[in-house]
Amino acid sequence: MKPLIPAPLLIVIASFDPNGNGKNDYDPSHPELLYDKTSPIYGEQWAISKPEDCFERFFGESGFSMMNYYKEMTLGKFWFYPAHIDHPQHENAPQGILEITVPLPHPAALRNLEGYNNETAAAKAIHDIVAACDPYIDFAKYDKNGEGKRMSTAALTEAVFYILLSLDAPLHGYGIMQNVERLSGGRVRLAAGTLYGALATLTERGWIVSLGDESEGRKKEYQITPAGREAVRAELRRLHELTQNGDALTSEWN
Repeated sequence: MKPLIPAPLLIVIASFDPNGNGKNDYDPSHPELLYDKTSPIYGEQWAISKPEDCFERFFGESGFSMMNYYKEMTLGKFWFYPAHIDHPQHENAPQGILEITVPLPHPAALRNLEGYNNETAAAKAIHDIVAACDPYIDFAKYDKNGEGKRMSTAALTEAVFYILLSLDAPLHGYGIMQNVERLSGGRVRLAAGTLYGALATLTERGWIVSLGDESEGRKKEYQITPAGREAVRAELRRLHELTQNGDALTSEWN
C-alpha cells in the first residue's frame, strides 16, 4: 500500500466574547451572569489552552503527540503537519496554531437565543471563526475547485444534505419532510422546528431560495441555487475522499 499524502492541519483556539470588549468579564461573585440571556456577557467563554502547549500536543516530535500517534497507528502511512500561517500573530507564534476571539456567545449558549438552534448556532460560530482567521492564513491555497470561493468548512449534516437533494424542484416544508424521509429510507425524519431552522440557515448562505409569498395564501416553497448544488458536490467530494482514505488504511486489516 502506498503512503498517503500528509495533510496540513490548522488548530484554532477560539474564545467567545459576546460584548466584544476583548477581556474576560467573568465575576466569580456573579457566575449567574454567564447564563442570563439578558446579560451582556451571556455565553462568554475564554480558551485556557496555550498555543505552545497545543503545538506540542499535536505536532511535537515526542512520542506522545497526535502527529506521532497517527504515524504509529497507520505504520507511517498517514500523518499531518502544521498548516503554514502566512501572517503570524506575533514573532514567536508557532505554525499551525491561531488564537481567535469572536464577538458572540459560545454556540452552546447562542443556540438558546431567538433565531438559533443547535445547527445554526454551530454554523454561525464556524463562519465567524474562519472569517477571523482570514488575516493570518491564505485559504486560497486550499481552494481545491479553483472557484475562489470559501465554502462552509463544516461537513453537511445528513439532514441538510437530504434537504438540498430534495430541492432540485420547488417544494414546501411538508413536502421536504416527506421527501427527506423517502430518500433516507425512513431513517431521517425532520421535526418542523429542525426543518425551518435549517431552511433559514440555507437561505442565509444562499444555498436555497424561497419562492412565493405566504401572504398570498400559498405555502412558501424553496428551491436549491447553483451555490447549493456546489455545496452538495463539495460534500460528495469530501465523502469520496473519506471513503478512499478509509479503504486505503483498512485494506490490510485482518
